Amino acid sequence: MAAALAVATAACALPLVARFLTTPAPAAVLAAFGTLAVLPTLVVLTLSAATRHLATAVAAAVLALAQLALLVPQVASDRAPDGTPLTVMTVNLNLGAADAAAVVEAVRRHRVEVLSVQELTVDAERRLDAAGIGTALPYKVTDPGGSASGTGLWASRPLARLAPWQMTFRSSAAALTVAGRRVVVRSVHPFPPRWSDVSRWRADLTALRTSVAGDDDQEVTVLLGDLNATGHHRELRRVMAEGGWRDAGELVGAGVVRTWSPSRGVPPLL
Repeated sequence: MAAALAVATAACALPLVARFLTTPAPAAVLAAFGTLAVLPTLVVLTLSAATRHLATAVAAAVLALAQLALLVPQVASDRAPDGTPLTVMTVNLNLGAADAAAVVEAVRRHRVEVLSVQELTVDAERRLDAAGIGTALPYKVTDPGGSASGTGLWASRPLARLAPWQMTFRSSAAALTVAGRRVVVRSVHPFPPRWSDVSRWRADLTALRTSVAGDDDQEVTVLLGDLNATGHHRELRRVMAEGGWRDAGELVGAGVVRTWSPSRGVPPLL
């Protein structure tokens, strides 16, 4: 029993360790489970305490505290900054197969002013148009593509197309005016990490970091998209730190917002 609990504790620690690694390749996948890992850690802690395995209980308790400490910023909101609100939404269309009517309905329900989409195909754009996206958000800058490569932006006010950042998938970009101020919006979609190969994922995040560092536009910029990474990934934290970015969900203390499901019918996990 003691050996099993020790192995379980070590397994629960893997996502936390992976948070600080850039190699090997599985680290990127393991780090994504950083938020979920606290749950099995608490189970191991409870079992260790119940069976009086003190050493394992202490180790699991320390691990759980470290994992929970990383979640605190996600639930502790900052003071709302002064300024004009801009309601934005981003959605991955699942290789273009998403329900276009549901997307448009969500835009209307939440009074979205800027919509960013990823995995936009020509057919998906056609179905969004048929569902009335042009009525809700009449201005657009779109770059549809095959499979997962396309992106696009829709807005309630005029958009001026900007040069995209170069990554594996397309990255639509535009500028709009909000309360007399120019705001840049970018739809980004880095390549996803694979268990056996993260080279393109790392290359895209490096390209994102380089683009951020080389961006001389001094206006407000909003990155919207499917980043295929979380704050548990060292690569994304580096992008945010060097570019001075803040996570919108963290700013408002939205908590753990799960957005990714491995397949249809499975609740979002990550």
